[in-house]
Amino acid sequence: LDLEALKALAGDLILKGGPNRVAVYAFAGHTFTQTPLTSDRSSVLTMVQSLAYESISHSRSGGTALGDALLVAADTLVKHRMDGRDQVLILITDGESNRGADPMLGARFVRSEGLRLVVIGVGGPAPVKVYVRGEPFINAEGEHLETSLDDEQLIEIADKAGGSYRRAQNVDVLREIFAELGRLQK
Repeated sequence: LDLEALKALAGDLILKGGPNRVAVYAFAGHTFTQTPLTSDRSSVLTMVQSLAYESISHSRSGGTALGDALLVAADTLVKHRMDGRDQVLILITDGESNRGADPMLGARFVRSEGLRLVVIGVGGPAPVKVYVRGEPFINAEGEHLETSLDDEQLIEIADKAGGSYRRAQNVDVLREIFAELGRLQK
């Protein structure tokens, strides 16, 4: 499953989101605000389409900081909470947390604030070499970057947050998950 397919499916979900506010965070070893919380679908879609592996310097921010991503996104929702509206985080990752804050801390914060969490693991548990536009993605150590999911960790994060976990091993499964999320938004 590649970034372009993920961006296309995320774009469809964003467009079907109605008046809901959306924020997008890109993360690796650090978390970056791609778009602030907004109901401006056009701007969010443009920013999602501009996401690229090169958006993050993996030599300086390599790894996967799931705890940091959860804390940053949840903090934004808490600060801009709207009474009577559900607050939902959708965490999409292709890696296991190996940097930053403990993801269980982020999960507990999500639950304590009454936020909903959906965790989507993209890929599978076996290490997979990362390619960008058909070329090997070489890390700062000069090695071909590999990624893998830790299903147990992602299930535990979802459980601690009172949320749910789904694994999308291919584009068709991810499309089904996003279609389900789109129906839930209504």
